Amino acid sequence: MLRAGVPEREARFAVTHASWESDDVTLEDLLVTLADKVWKGRRIENLELGVARAIASSCGVELWAVYQGLAEILDELSSRAEERLEWQSRFGVEP
Repeated sequence: MLRAGVPEREARFAVTHASWESDDVTLEDLLVTLADKVWKGRRIENLELGVARAIASSCGVELWAVYQGLAEILDELSSRAEERLEWQSRFGVEP
């Protein structure tokens, strides 16, 4: 990706997207992976918990409150996955 001119900061996501359970991933890494999964309607509890932990730690908020709010948002986003994937398929792009 670097040879294709993608800046290193963004190219990192191509690597961490598949290894989001690694100890050295950042909140940004987790959010990119989460967005991709939810776009497709997939919910991964450990990933969502990792995002909630990172947000709670960063903001000094209780984990349960972050997790509950995040779950509500992700419920809404994932509920429309079929519609998005249908739209995406019109352009010949596979998820």
